Amino acid sequence: MVHLRTGEERPVAIPDVCPNCGKAIDKSQERWRCVQGRKCYALASIAYAAGRDQLDIEGLAKSRIQQMLDTGLIADLGDLFSLVHEQIIGLDRMGDSSTTKLLAAIEAAKSQPLSRVFRALGVRGTGRSMPRDTAPRRSAS
Repeated sequence: MVHLRTGEERPVAIPDVCPNCGKAIDKSQERWRCVQGRKCYALASIAYAAGRDQLDIEGLAKSRIQQMLDTGLIADLGDLFSLVHEQIIGLDRMGDSSTTKLLAAIEAAKSQPLSRVFRALGVRGTGRSMPRDTAPRRSAS
């Protein structure tokens, strides 16, 4: 690829802070990471996991996820599955009906095929077809 160089290349500036949240970068290991770890990208990863092609949790928008993170109800994807009615109904703009629907959507996500769970977790190197090919198929008994 050296032949593609024009001579106008510039060195890549290595950031001093996390480009996502602005916090410090942990440089103690070979791969540098935000000091906040998973908390830095919790909103994006949970929103992705809840998406239609993954766990399909209807009613779990980014704004609702952010509200749950801010109030400490959840810290990661796994926390969604232990939420109860009393916790969710206390959030802004969550009535009895919307709380019941959200909890039903979370419960339905528990029965998604393993291939969708792999996709929801964002397992590196897996696209749409690899998790389906990797996950064992359920046999009809």
